[in-house]
Amino acid sequence: MDITQIKAMRMTAKRERNKVTASILTLVLGEYETKEKRGETPDIIQIAKKLIKSNTETMAARPDEKLVAENAVLIQLLPKQMTEDQLVKAIQASQAPNMYMVMKYLGTHHANTYDNKLASKLAKGILAKLIGM
Repeated sequence: MDITQIKAMRMTAKRERNKVTASILTLVLGEYETKEKRGETPDIIQIAKKLIKSNTETMAARPDEKLVAENAVLIQLLPKQMTEDQLVKAIQASQAPNMYMVMKYLGTHHANTYDNKLASKLAKGILAKLIGM
């Protein structure tokens, strides 16, 4: 998702008087613009993940419906995550001989679309089978 889509989503949320959505998208846009002003390359995915992590940590201390709603909006900004089957196929397609090469392949060809822990677990299993052959 790019910045113009987020701006459009925010305008729609404002028109529909959806304060939670408008508020969190305003925060995302503010973070994006701050990074631009600092000369950094803003990444919407990183911003969304950072805000989700922050909300999740806060909810661990005290449940909050607003934060749940904010996370639902932020999740929409993230790319669709690969399923376990898709990850297995990607790991096999990498034809990598070791863990480093598998993760490098995934990072290059499927950046931000997979769960690192799951990919690592699956890769270890697949590599162990190859070595055991």
